[in-house]
Amino acid sequence: MSDLQDREDLARKLRLALRSREWNQSDLARAAGLPRELISTYVRGSSFPTARSLRRLADALQMKIEELAPQAPGMFQYEPPPTMEITGLANGKARIMVNTVVPIGVALEIGRLIEGALAREG
Repeated sequence: MSDLQDREDLARKLRLALRSREWNQSDLARAAGLPRELISTYVRGSSFPTARSLRRLADALQMKIEELAPQAPGMFQYEPPPTMEITGLANGKARIMVNTVVPIGVALEIGRLIEGALAREG
């Protein structure tokens, strides 16, 4: 399938899913945690979602990604390498920015570790 065909196919499936649930684009946006304007681009077929957005759409619609976009598994095999940036700030502090995909449990544990360390620092 071409990019245009992929977008049009996804748009058709999204419109059918919305109709069958009696949802509008705002309902899907809320359920998926995505901006309504972005949902509109998918429903119109003017753009194709990222892997993350496609996952959110599928979850919100209680569908498998493959049902929405059969070509998706082959499209999203590349996972960019994780990045971490530490920037020194004034007063002995630093900003840590981490960009990687981890299981939710790992993310929560990292958050708890940071909160605990900050609480000890006072």
